[in-house]
Amino acid sequence: MILSPLGGLKAQINIAAKQKSLISVFRQVEKQSKYVFLYDKAVENSPAISFDCANCSIERVIQLLEQQTKLEFKISGQQVLVKKRTTKGTGKQKQQR
Repeated sequence: MILSPLGGLKAQINIAAKQKSLISVFRQVEKQSKYVFLYDKAVENSPAISFDCANCSIERVIQLLEQQTKLEFKISGQQVLVKKRTTKGTGKQKQQR
């Protein structure tokens, strides 16, 4: 067992996802930890993902999810907030004279 800086037990998560829905992966994490995923309907339509992770922290699982999706994840306490990734720097271009 690994102790977190806050004194609680840090979840060690095991996932073997082969073309699984994102929601299915969220449920696996929720069963193995005290984390709960919060997301809207747009997230439910994300394409299937595949990855293996043995004895991973929630941070590592999120890192793997971010690599395979166009989503942002933010941990707030025991909640993981999920939303579509925003694109940066796509504003109007300046016209040159």
